[in-house]
Amino acid sequence: MKKVICAILFVSFVLTACDEKRRTDGYVPVEGVSLNVTEQIMGIGHELQLQATVLPEDATDKTVVWSSDNESIVTVDEEGTVSAHAQGQATVTVTAEDGGFTAGCLVTVESVRDVYAAGLVTDQTTRKSWGVCWKNGEELYRFELTGSASAGRAESIYVTDEGDVYASGYEIQEGGSTRVAYIYKNGEILYQLSQPESGVHCLANEVYVSEDGSVYAAGFELDIYSNTSVGLVWKDGQVRNTYAGEGKSIYTNSMDVQGNDIYVAGYYTEGEFLIPFYCKNEEMVDLMSPGAVGEYPDQGEANDIVVTDNGDVYVTGYARRDEDGMSNATVWKNGEMQYWGEAGVSSTSNAIDVQDGVVYICGNGTWGAAWSAAYWIDMARYPLSQYYTDYNDIVVVDGDVYTGGNEIVGDTGTSNGLVWKNGEALFNIFEEGWDASVHSIFVK
Repeated sequence: MKKVICAILFVSFVLTACDEKRRTDGYVPVEGVSLNVTEQIMGIGHELQLQATVLPEDATDKTVVWSSDNESIVTVDEEGTVSAHAQGQATVTVTAEDGGFTAGCLVTVESVRDVYAAGLVTDQTTRKSWGVCWKNGEELYRFELTGSASAGRAESIYVTDEGDVYASGYEIQEGGSTRVAYIYKNGEILYQLSQPESGVHCLANEVYVSEDGSVYAAGFELDIYSNTSVGLVWKDGQVRNTYAGEGKSIYTNSMDVQGNDIYVAGYYTEGEFLIPFYCKNEEMVDLMSPGAVGEYPDQGEANDIVVTDNGDVYVTGYARRDEDGMSNATVWKNGEMQYWGEAGVSSTSNAIDVQDGVVYICGNGTWGAAWSAAYWIDMARYPLSQYYTDYNDIVVVDGDVYTGGNEIVGDTGTSNGLVWKNGEALFNIFEEGWDASVHSIFVK
């Protein structure tokens, strides 16, 4: 027994002496490493900041190296910032250079996206309204009204890779006799596109930010006294393109930008007819002929435009025949009608997206006891079961169909703003005493 005790005391003395020697030499070795997160679910495009703790606290060399075992799913930089790129799983490992100790975090990347929306909220008592941007159903910015403005609204939203949120919209001023158009950035006015002028309504219907940071907007300016309108495109707050014609009032509803080419879509009046069109730069293409007879529609409106990478121009809106007044959701491709509604159903399309040659549109129609929202995939219709709903915008990401709009609730007449994913409500924007409507969405 004495021999065993002596041996233990000797070993303890040697270890203590070695430990004291290390510290006397000024070197404290690493004994382990840990992470603040060991499992995490992330969305594509999201980032996660990992923090490594090296023990003991007074270790001399706390240098660590980060790595990912599947960089197609996630990458990690030298500061421990994890970036998610695609669906799947990967393990992020931190390794202490001194001693080779490791710790890992299992990252699962799902197709979770941030959904931004723009629209308006209205006080049900005062009927005063404000333009609003939301992120994932939560209010992000409410645009303060200026001067004598009695109401405002946001029509379009665009989010850059840097996370800057742009919106276009307008205010109603001078007792309703004028509308002033604005571009907003991160909740603040970036550009005032028009000046208050009695009888002049200026609207900015869509905003787009190019890769070089140029900010475009499309809309129109209407003189309500003469009932004449010109289509407009602004670049960085200044008028770039004007669309006008003798005897025509032109209304520009949407735009797309491809390199140096600017595409817009809308409609113009010619006598009693509304003629849908699109333009590539200054060249106007009529999408139908006024007064057409027979089975073909003779007028309509173009509400949205998208240009694919291979240069195909898709436009959506509605077309109708004057003889029966029936409007139908319509799609044109390169100026030719591809789809014109369904017999016996009145409908309209408000927005379009094209992914891998598949055409998605959204709008509303009367295919039941009352009107309701629907989206179409290659012209197969998917209606909402709820009546008194509208889809105002559509975005398709990873095969998921996101739509934004509003719903009139029961007999109260209250309007709730909504974002849907594949026809199921994702975010319901509701506040007691307020109406809300979503006009545009952007998915990151």
